[in-house]
Amino acid sequence: MQEIILKVLYLLLNNIWESRPRPNGDDGRHPSPPFLVASLGLSHGLSSIRGDGRDGFEHGMVVVSRAKRQAEPASPSTTACLTVDDLSAQCSDWVGQTKRPINPTLRAVVPEGYDQYVLPKTPDGGPLPVYISAKVRDIQKIDEQNMEVTIEWYLRLFWVDSGLTPPANITEDQWQNVAPDITDYIWLPTTYIDHAKEVTKPTLLIRPESFRMKNSGLIRYSMAVTTRMSCPMDFSAYPFDHQVCYFRMESYQFTSKQVSYKWFNPVIERSNNIRLGQFDFDFYSVQQQNTSHTTGSFPLLMVEVVLKRRISYHLMNTFLPSGLFVCVSWLTFLVPADQIPGRMVLTITTLLTLVSMFAAVREESPKVSYAKAVDQWMIMCIIFVFLVLFEFTGVIRMYELGRRAAEKDTNSSTERTHASIPSTTTPNRVPTATSPPSEASSQPSVIPSTIDLVSHASRRSMQKQQRVWGDKEVVASEEDGTRSKQAGRQQKEEQGEGCASTCLPEAFLYTSVKPVGEAVKVRKGGSSWRDWGDRVESWSLKVFPLLFVVGNLCYWAYWLGRRR
Repeated sequence: MQEIILKVLYLLLNNIWESRPRPNGDDGRHPSPPFLVASLGLSHGLSSIRGDGRDGFEHGMVVVSRAKRQAEPASPSTTACLTVDDLSAQCSDWVGQTKRPINPTLRAVVPEGYDQYVLPKTPDGGPLPVYISAKVRDIQKIDEQNMEVTIEWYLRLFWVDSGLTPPANITEDQWQNVAPDITDYIWLPTTYIDHAKEVTKPTLLIRPESFRMKNSGLIRYSMAVTTRMSCPMDFSAYPFDHQVCYFRMESYQFTSKQVSYKWFNPVIERSNNIRLGQFDFDFYSVQQQNTSHTTGSFPLLMVEVVLKRRISYHLMNTFLPSGLFVCVSWLTFLVPADQIPGRMVLTITTLLTLVSMFAAVREESPKVSYAKAVDQWMIMCIIFVFLVLFEFTGVIRMYELGRRAAEKDTNSSTERTHASIPSTTTPNRVPTATSPPSEASSQPSVIPSTIDLVSHASRRSMQKQQRVWGDKEVVASEEDGTRSKQAGRQQKEEQGEGCASTCLPEAFLYTSVKPVGEAVKVRKGGSSWRDWGDRVESWSLKVFPLLFVVGNLCYWAYWLGRRR
């Protein structure tokens, strides 16, 4: 089975070699590439594949010949020989290149025998101090939906490596530039950025890095990186919130007993051209801390990024318009209550506008499962407009109850008045209220008894105080007209005219005439509801603005206090 696999590999690689483009004059008798044999170590297998029965190793040589279908003896022109000593020498040279650079300048810095995997030693034998400084170039993006912040940095690391040879001919305070490729051959701190989702370098032609040294052995390694890191955010105070993000630089391999992290410059530098439309920002350095894991304690440095939201945008686009719509809803108190269509349209339109604005605000703001400060404001505005609509509905109901009570009292008073007028069958009596006027007796009658029942003065008083709830009221007759009618009626009675002329007027008998006390009761029963409706309208015009002002004071005092 092993020989079959070797045969397949050899034939596959040999076909690839034969299919290569050949120069002019090539007769196709070139041997197979020697690396095929050297890399696979198949000298014995190839000898069996060739079938020539020769051993692959002859006098310390590896003999490689191009396989042919026809049997041909191997010739010197078709054989490539590679000594095992030469192959091992080339491999050793290639391995040596990973330890020391080929460039003479870099070789002068990296001495013979330097091991890049050994931690540099310190004079006191303690942990190696690694200093870090940072400069913020730009805040590229603040993604509130995904809770991410993308920042472009200049990061600089400083440490002393006593195993390196500093460049010659430099002063004590002078930095000497060395090619950044030297980082492939020397020891580097295993610093990484915790909770970083992506770290990129804006490379154009070469990597944005620099490597400098002083004659004291101090190394300054600087790089430009763009980090997209996670930043947990709390939007309960939105838009009065401020977010705090931490840029954590931690040692991955070396513990706090081997390496210590410190700030080279505690002040976090930043570029002057950073501009954010909705945030004010600041950066603070947090001193060294140690983070514990199961494998030990590791050094850690942090940069605190504080993002403070500006509320001017939300004042102009959310708070001011919604507050004005609440004030517009109060204008309905100045419209008479009987103008039902106008008041209802204005109130409902304001309510629907606020609901639409609330939906737009929630669409723009971060989507979280809890209520934000702006949500509380919009809900408060909607509640105030809803209370205006509820108040108007209650006033209309009071007016309707008053109208029904007035009609009921009017009907009951009419029935009591009709029942109080006496009825008689004698020709000398006035016809009853239940009998029609045509059935009145034609005999003369004594009218003073009826006149005594309802005197002229009391009838005049009743007519002035009587009110009918609705669009029409019974208006009292003029005093002079009443006296003239009474005089004419008495004259006709003295002349002995029939009962039709001496009876009470038909309008008087069939009109709901009530005594003075009953008329007052009717007015009180019907107007009490209307009076309460008028009072509610008057109070609402004062109470609603007052409550809204108090709510605003409490809202803004609380959230602005938390913002500070």
